[in-house]
Amino acid sequence: MQKPLGKTSRGKSMVAEALILRILGGEYPPAKPLPNGEKQVLVTAKLDPPNAAENNRWFVVTAWQGKQRSIVGDMKKIGPGLYRADKPIPFGGQEWKATLRLQRGSAVLGTALYLPADKAIPVPKVAAKNGATVEFVRDKSLLQREQKKGVPGFLTLAAYIAVFLIFAGMVAVVAWGLARLASSFGSTPPSEPPAERPSPAATASGVQPTAV
Repeated sequence: MQKPLGKTSRGKSMVAEALILRILGGEYPPAKPLPNGEKQVLVTAKLDPPNAAENNRWFVVTAWQGKQRSIVGDMKKIGPGLYRADKPIPFGGQEWKATLRLQRGSAVLGTALYLPADKAIPVPKVAAKNGATVEFVRDKSLLQREQKKGVPGFLTLAAYIAVFLIFAGMVAVVAWGLARLASSFGSTPPSEPPAERPSPAATASGVQPTAV
């Protein structure tokens, strides 16, 4: 079960207050399948209260990790609190993941529409049921399902620092190599032009004789 966001300063759950999502219609309206036959749906959703997505930076449905480019569809308002995606998304299978995502202010929120089971993590399959009411959570928790719960914060910080140090070391090695290469080219002395040979017609005093 997805864990809702924490409470606001007024003591009310942000999810319960403004970010409850309802999938309407009893089913996902089917759409034209992908060329490989994979199922697609056209998502219709209703927010409660109706103004939950007002003044958003974006409100989209996103599908990714299939054997093609990610698919992003805008949720278009078609009624009070009622939105419909402007393009279908894949739904089902062992690869595609699909979420409904909303950014409002500094909060980036999402809810899972379809996430396949993954035995390596392990996590079960998540599939939004027809007509179900589901809650928005922090989008990061959907994108990082493999993140283990109960891991101390200092370990996460240490991992980020380690990755940064590795990256910084790689950049430093490349910069050092380029500097050495540039210095090797710069240390080669320029070739001197050949000395000019005196003209055989010149006299010892360097004055050209003239005919009388």
